[in-house]
Amino acid sequence: MTDPNTPASSFSLLCWNVLADSHITPAWYPLVPAEDLRGPTRRQRLLADLRRRTCDVMALQEVSPALASDLRRLFPDHGLAYVPHCGEGLAVLVRGQRPWPREIPLPGGRKRALLVNLAGDVTLANVHLSWTGDPDGKQRRGMAQLEAILAYQPDLVVGDFNAFPDWPERRLIEQAGYRSLGPAGPTCNVGRRLQPLDAIYARPEWLGAPTPLPVITETTPLPSPTLPSDHLPLEVMIRRSQFDCGWSAVP
Repeated sequence: MTDPNTPASSFSLLCWNVLADSHITPAWYPLVPAEDLRGPTRRQRLLADLRRRTCDVMALQEVSPALASDLRRLFPDHGLAYVPHCGEGLAVLVRGQRPWPREIPLPGGRKRALLVNLAGDVTLANVHLSWTGDPDGKQRRGMAQLEAILAYQPDLVVGDFNAFPDWPERRLIEQAGYRSLGPAGPTCNVGRRLQPLDAIYARPEWLGAPTPLPVITETTPLPSPTLPSDHLPLEVMIRRSQFDCGWSAVP
């Protein structure tokens, strides 16, 4: 991932909604002690977790300005792109490369998506779609937001879709020719409700070998000292299909 003129054959990708303090409503986290929920202690746990993983590309959602400053300081070998919105923002860190960012305004006037160019003109869109609840609801802002993102035809679309796998937003991106690279399973626990909201999607020429998610239940407190967000981090090793790295695609 160091030469911008060389097509990326394979790289490790982390996608993680790290939970901004500004979005925390304590009543949603009845199982979480106050010291694990917000403040500098949890931010330091997040940073320690990210340093331990050190993936080639890290796409993060709900990044506060303070956390963005910490990321810039603690990951000097990664270039950082950051776009704030709604009191927090989206960040993409790329090892050995300055990611060239482009903000995508989304319908509704508040949200943005972050589009970055990786090595070899590979494009990645980092997204955090609006939550619109019931999948049968008529006013689905996430659908219009996703349509705006897909108009740029990125190679990878990753982030918090605020939609279950069988909801309209996820069907839309699959109908557009993208497929999920995993991992599969619940990705967050809020209010004792397990929700598979986060995903990594790619065009067909990309294959993925995911790291399995930790097993969580409705009684798993998130955030916690070992899992410092209410969302789980998704990790996938990604490669182009024409390169044989000895492992196969996600079914």
